[in-house]
Amino acid sequence: MTSIRARAGTDAGGWFEIPSFVDGAERDQWAEAVVDAVARAHGDHFDREASPAIRLLAADAANGREGSDLLMMAFLPTARPIMSIVRVRMVTPQPVQWWRGLGFALTPIRTENMGYGMLATRTFAEEIDEHRLVGHQSAFIFSDGDLGIVVSIEPTAALVFDKMQEGLTEIVGTLTVEFDDERTFVGARVTELFGTDADTWNIGMHVTA
Repeated sequence: MTSIRARAGTDAGGWFEIPSFVDGAERDQWAEAVVDAVARAHGDHFDREASPAIRLLAADAANGREGSDLLMMAFLPTARPIMSIVRVRMVTPQPVQWWRGLGFALTPIRTENMGYGMLATRTFAEEIDEHRLVGHQSAFIFSDGDLGIVVSIEPTAALVFDKMQEGLTEIVGTLTVEFDDERTFVGARVTELFGTDADTWNIGMHVTA
């Protein structure tokens, strides 16, 4: 079977790639390195008492990596244990109507490496302890007709989500998906969507689902 791999990156602060690990010891070593990186990034503002919680958060995220994840990134914007996860996955392509049925607003997009696709965004609100919390979710979706590639952002609090935009834009913009026979994935135009195929996005603009 032909294998497939994804490459992407960002220079924005707070981002970490979550690799696949051979065992728990390797995972724990990586989680400790994440704590050290967060501590260096925040200097005197870093509270060492937060170290165990950040270490556990990083380890749990690594445990959640699945076989369909070609690439997994974590965003830790503060010196506290707050994380958002971005996954690049192989999926079975789904039609525009399927995504709309989940409450996503869709717009056509294009990137230099991945070709054509669509950006799906939605906003939701929850009442927790009498407080209304607003969150966002989005996905960058590409399909060549046979294979789907989705860059998915897990549901994230609005403030953290907006802080992700710089890094997320770089990750999607640099994303390349390659096969071991040297072919490169290229998405086909989404003919059901109208409008210009945007190559820049503001994922902070949403509609309420």
